[in-house]
Amino acid sequence: MPSADDLTEETVRAKEQATYRLASIYKEKGLVEELINLTKTILPLYIDFPKSKLAKIIRTLFDLAIKVEGRFEQLILLCEHIVSWCEKENRSFLRMRIETNLADLNFKMEKYNDAIAIINKLTYELKKKEDKQLLVESQLVESKVYHALENLPKAKAALTSVKTVANSIYIVPQL
Repeated sequence: MPSADDLTEETVRAKEQATYRLASIYKEKGLVEELINLTKTILPLYIDFPKSKLAKIIRTLFDLAIKVEGRFEQLILLCEHIVSWCEKENRSFLRMRIETNLADLNFKMEKYNDAIAIINKLTYELKKKEDKQLLVESQLVESKVYHALENLPKAKAALTSVKTVANSIYIVPQL
């Protein structure tokens, strides 16, 4: 097993590209189970990678997996696995991004109380960390959940908060 000192820029890039290629093959072939398992298995394998590089790889693989519709239960389990790993490894920004997606998946599964519990905890942390982009995303999920619960005052308050935060940052067009 190579040590952390053996990791050069080229080997990190080669492993990253190989992971992306394998993930894109799984997605093209519709092998969602394998894509989810790939995401779970690379967490301990790439532990020596720089934190930002590993977070980018996990986020990219998760984004590929989440584009497949109808696998919400499996994606929720994947989110919970990644969140527990992030808590163990002290990767707070990746954890918060995945928790936002977890809340959205709970919303799609109509598990509104679970989504609200995640969002309430997450909103407090995001305000402390001042990650405004992710705060906008999580508050949009919060608004959708409250709207589905027919709690219109809270849905409107979440949207107002989104507008306030969004005015102070650049929002990428995908939202």
